[in-house]
Amino acid sequence: MAASNRKRTGGTDPADKQGGRGAVKKANPSGKEPAKASTKKAPVKSAAKKSVKKDKKPNIFQRFVQYLRDVRVELKRVIWPTRREVLNSSLVVISALLFFGVLIYLVDTGIVPVLSAFSKLAG
Repeated sequence: MAASNRKRTGGTDPADKQGGRGAVKKANPSGKEPAKASTKKAPVKSAAKKSVKKDKKPNIFQRFVQYLRDVRVELKRVIWPTRREVLNSSLVVISALLFFGVLIYLVDTGIVPVLSAFSKLAG
């Protein structure tokens, strides 16, 4: 409890004094940011040529072979259903198709005479 209280109130954490995670930066009185030293080096021509060769993509056949390897790895990760699960799922789908097919047939058979009678009334 005391540690969380210290963080909320900005207590005496040693990291605050040493410029650690919770340290607050002091404002520069002049309002200007100090100039940073440049760390860039002039590019070397031989190094530039080597980096171009490293950045070059492999040819189409190497990429295709790598793709097939990746597909094989992914297919090994798949949890395939058992034969029984596939059979049960297939039976559920077939029974649902039969049920809705019969239902649509019955509704269609019942609606046709109603629509015929309605059209005779209008005509």
